[in-house]
Amino acid sequence: MSYVLLNPVVLASAIALLGVAGYFMVTDVARSSERFAIQSVTEDSIRTIHQFRVLRKYYTQNVVDVATKHDLKIGIDHRGIDDTIPLPATMIHDMSDLLADQVGIRLDLYSAYPFPGRAQRELDDFQRGAIEVFDRGERDMVVEYTNTTGAEAVRVAIADRMVDQTCVNCHNTHPDTPKKGWKIGDIRGVLEVTQPIAPEMAEIRSNTRQLYAFVVAVVLLFLTPMVGYVLVARSGMQHLIHAMKDRHKR
Repeated sequence: MSYVLLNPVVLASAIALLGVAGYFMVTDVARSSERFAIQSVTEDSIRTIHQFRVLRKYYTQNVVDVATKHDLKIGIDHRGIDDTIPLPATMIHDMSDLLADQVGIRLDLYSAYPFPGRAQRELDDFQRGAIEVFDRGERDMVVEYTNTTGAEAVRVAIADRMVDQTCVNCHNTHPDTPKKGWKIGDIRGVLEVTQPIAPEMAEIRSNTRQLYAFVVAVVLLFLTPMVGYVLVARSGMQHLIHAMKDRHKR
């Protein structure tokens, strides 16, 4: 047993095993933390989309419906026009700009059938992919963590279905509508929230570096005294062996 403990190979293997175990443990903790952060931001984005849906429904039922009964116009171009209020979708776009400027969270509403005023808008790969997924009926939500522009963010896209008859009627009768024949339950477009996650990821990476440093410190803490102990013990055993050999020679 003492020989095993004093064997440098065995000692080095044990310390290496300790270091490797620590490395994988820290790596697993870091990845779990990143997944948790992304999941938390995703859930927050889902709540934000739900809140905007509630707001749009309230606006449609309590503002748009009342406005049309008083001969007010509903349109995309409403700024500075006294007798025109924004369409529900236009209201979402306007509030999205305010939200992005003040909070840094981006809300987007887009569709494969945009109104003429937004027909020139170019969608990126994620947005086009979300539309295709929803059109195929595979699922009603697409989530992506992205760092392509150097600004880490989580993008959450949810299928935007027709849930109010007022919206269905407007989209089927509006003179600029790009498509008719809408009905309740149809997917009209996509609601997407893009939320920055760089601060959370930076903190996770900082904590991970500290944990790696801690593992190294623990390994060195074990290594230094054990190496010293082995060197001293081996030296003592060598002296003892030489002394025993000298005694036998006599």
